[in-house]
Amino acid sequence: MPKRFRGWLALLLTPLALGAQERPLVFRGATLYPIAGPPIADGVLVVHRGKI
Repeated sequence: MPKRFRGWLALLLTPLALGAQERPLVFRGATLYPIAGPPIADGVLVVHRGKI
């Protein structure tokens, strides 16, 4: 494969790899109700890769 072709291929595929990254989901100003303990008013909840 020519060196020039590999460079263009990498350049074209880079946005696809960056778009595949999962961004965290953030809930701000929420009232959080933990299993143990009192509610947390005006809290921030972050969910990233399926974990809180």
